[in-house]
Amino acid sequence: EGEAVIPGENGLWAEPSNSASIADCVATLIDDPVRRADFGTRARRRVEASFSARQMIEKLSALYDEAASR
Repeated sequence: EGEAVIPGENGLWAEPSNSASIADCVATLIDDPVRRADFGTRARRRVEASFSARQMIEKLSALYDEAASR
């Protein structure tokens, strides 16, 4: 649950610092507006469901509680 982008489901994965890989992903999305829109919709849903401010506060609070109890 820690990653915002799930390759193939709500985005693409490119090798870091690999311009050819990054360009490939960009070209794929430019050439496929339906897929691009679908990724955008799915990515937004994932972020809203898993990375809201409230959820992040709850996760951080749980980490602090755990650390304080040690």
